[in-house]
Amino acid sequence: MENIILKLGGYDTPHENRERITTYASLMGILSNVVLSLVKVVIGIVSGSVSVLADGVNNVFDVMSAVVTIVGVKLSKRPPDKEHPYGHGRIEYLAAMVICIFVFAVGVQFLIASFKRLKDGTIDSYSNLAFILILLSIAVKVYLFTFYRHLGHKINSTPLIATGTDALGDVLVTSVVMVNIISNKFFNFHVDGVAGIIVSIFIIYSAFSLIRDTVSDIIGASPDENLIKELKKRINSYDHVVDSHDYRIVSFGPEDKFAIVDVELPHEMDIYTAHAIISEIEREVGDEMGIRLIIHIEPQGMTGEKYIKAEEKIRSVMDRLNGFVDFHDLIITSETLSFDAVIDGNLLKSTKERKEMVDRITNEIKKEIPGYKILVRAGERF
Repeated sequence: MENIILKLGGYDTPHENRERITTYASLMGILSNVVLSLVKVVIGIVSGSVSVLADGVNNVFDVMSAVVTIVGVKLSKRPPDKEHPYGHGRIEYLAAMVICIFVFAVGVQFLIASFKRLKDGTIDSYSNLAFILILLSIAVKVYLFTFYRHLGHKINSTPLIATGTDALGDVLVTSVVMVNIISNKFFNFHVDGVAGIIVSIFIIYSAFSLIRDTVSDIIGASPDENLIKELKKRINSYDHVVDSHDYRIVSFGPEDKFAIVDVELPHEMDIYTAHAIISEIEREVGDEMGIRLIIHIEPQGMTGEKYIKAEEKIRSVMDRLNGFVDFHDLIITSETLSFDAVIDGNLLKSTKERKEMVDRITNEIKKEIPGYKILVRAGERF
């Protein structure tokens, strides 16, 4: 099935369509989970088992999540307009949030029902067919786990990899239900209420984790460190690029990222050559990595005694102040001395602490380099 979907999506060809591959894979998950949810809900109703019924409803949520993924991807592809100049990519996050809240509420309801079952001690019963069907559902979920993980890594799709992880979680949940069936059928030991509580807690935890991650994406989560490393590696590979820093990456959706980067070029380079190099990097690297790249040019290698001495003085201050880890973009005029100070965001966590550090740096530089108006701009490194 994986090879068929990859072929339909034109994988590893000039016409590769990741959206189509993701859609077909999601449709396969929808079909599988519809069948599994129907089977488990029927078994849960017939047997009176709250744990089986909760597991079946969990599969219903998997169907809803897959539908939301497909619809969200479609809506997020709408082009930018006057009201939304950066596109509609965050629609996926909002749709996921609605589903997560609903899943969380239902998980709480099943938790309450499981406690009631544990209290009243109602006995449930299972047929041999129910036992076989639950066992087959575990096998199906194991297959979906390997299918989604493998496919997700092939096309570098985080949603598919996450879906695979969710399928593995379903394997663990259904295994708890299977333990309940075995203990009930072969050992006459009834743990349906306990199993229901475990399944409900898993549903609540999964919903809470997804809500947390979705809120983080909406607020603006920090980018993947590997993404920054790869972007830096590609930019620094171009001729005349001395170095790059201050990577600010903003996501307006899972596949819609903006990156603002400071790139150092030799200070003696003329503006036309510098513009040509930067335009080439923005176009080529941006297209290769699917990122809208915006580059700010910084002159590097400013010569002259005043620059050399100023750098030495700033580094001496940096050595004395814990939390002041680097600096760049030093500019000296007849009246002002300015630079960008890099502050350790893991050490100085609050806005107040960071402002105090900027003030300390400014005061120390004034002592070391008198006669200038000192302007320090601060950025964080995490």
